Amino acid sequence: MSLFHRLLLLGGIFSLALALFQAVISVSPAWSVYFGAPASMAAQPLKLLAAGWIAALFFALFGLYGLSAAGRFRRLPLLRWGILAIGLLYFLRGVMVFPQLGSEGMPDRFIVYSAVSLAAGIIHLAGVAGAWRTIPGKQSREPRAA
Repeated sequence: MSLFHRLLLLGGIFSLALALFQAVISVSPAWSVYFGAPASMAAQPLKLLAAGWIAALFFALFGLYGLSAAGRFRRLPLLRWGILAIGLLYFLRGVMVFPQLGSEGMPDRFIVYSAVSLAAGIIHLAGVAGAWRTIPGKQSREPRAA
């Protein structure tokens, strides 16, 4: 397995771990607020749970795309472009904190979240850049025998 496929595998595992983390914190309004959920959403536990699990499903899907790009899971639709988009989403989430650095009232944990997102984005993007040609493209369709 090449370094780039290992990076994609690492990105997939990271996303699956993040999905589990998101699902767990969404069951507790106090945990959710600590990790950045708005207090107005935490006041409605069912809404908080639904939003948290929807986010967890997206992170799980990101993880499956990472595993698929690493060759550990069946090929998913739009695999190359999907894994590229996932890497860009993580990267952009990571750099969003830079304009706010040094502002009053920003908890240190938000900087840590952004650093983790930035690292995940770089891992995904480096993996997809190096493994682009080996990530399965469109599935070949062979003509069926009559």
